[in-house]
Amino acid sequence: MIGLFFVSIIVMVAASYVLKDTPREGGFVNTRPDSAGKQFKMEYYPTGEVRAKGLMDGYYKDGEWEYFSKDGSVELIEYYTKGKLDSSTTKVQ
Repeated sequence: MIGLFFVSIIVMVAASYVLKDTPREGGFVNTRPDSAGKQFKMEYYPTGEVRAKGLMDGYYKDGEWEYFSKDGSVELIEYYTKGKLDSSTTKVQ
């Protein structure tokens, strides 16, 4: 009984490592930190296509963020500084 308990814990821990970088419904996935300590994030549609990607500085969007339609085409590019939207937002046609 105790052995089965430990096996189930090992399976859950292993699954969390395998699933940590897979697309999740409506969630962000950390892909890699850059040299400045920012995290590159991607958000996915429930069907698995990329919805948005860009850098996060802590809890804030920072730098260029691209937003995609379900067919993969870029819909919008926005530029952020510490979570605040810059005026240099570009809508892609």
